[in-house]
Amino acid sequence: MPNIYLDEHQIELLQGVLSAEIDRLEEKLQLDVLTREVRDDIAIKIDYLITIQESLVS
Repeated sequence: MPNIYLDEHQIELLQGVLSAEIDRLEEKLQLDVLTREVRDDIAIKIDYLITIQESLVS
């Protein structure tokens, strides 16, 4: 992942966007109509977004 330098305000905004996207994907996981493959794909995306969020803190 390339080094990107963000100021504190940009980090806060990005964390808010990531949190909203994680929440949206977690809600989508609750749908009964999803196939196993789609559920796995969503779970991978959630993990990736959480990793990005955690890297913003450090």
